[in-house]
Amino acid sequence: MIEDFRLNLTPSQPAPYSHDVVVSLCKRGEVAKAIRLLKQNGQAMEQWTEIIQLGLKKLFVSRRINELLSLVFKYGLACPYEIQDLLRDLFRHGDIPGFLKQAHRFAVCDGLESEIDAAIEWLRQHGQRDGASAYRDKFDALRQGAAPGTLSLTPREVKRPSPPARPRHQ
Repeated sequence: MIEDFRLNLTPSQPAPYSHDVVVSLCKRGEVAKAIRLLKQNGQAMEQWTEIIQLGLKKLFVSRRINELLSLVFKYGLACPYEIQDLLRDLFRHGDIPGFLKQAHRFAVCDGLESEIDAAIEWLRQHGQRDGASAYRDKFDALRQGAAPGTLSLTPREVKRPSPPARPRHQ
């Protein structure tokens, strides 16, 4: 008979934190880890704004722009840089899928039309035709005023050949 090991488990405790640990994480650019640590210990994010901004700047200097944008979006952080400029940097550094994802996530298409078109064409040229057409539809909807994430793409009708007729037994 197998014994239930779950009875011997102890609940995990939040990781110990101190001001120095959070500052160290942010200085290394580990902002997500620092935010999780703060939340686990019930700390208010508003008290740590300056230190978190320091971490965001480290991400920018380290060219971890996609990560920076994800954190800004996920946690609603104030971004010390213009979103359009960050998106242009993503595009220039060749992170085409990240550029498209973040541009759609932040609903930014004004002023980035040529970059968006070039990125969609890049997807198409690299064999990602479905992704390219999906992003084309998403950005067309954004240009028409739809909020990101509200576009409901209906599956395209697939025409399959009908099965061969079965011989009838009489």
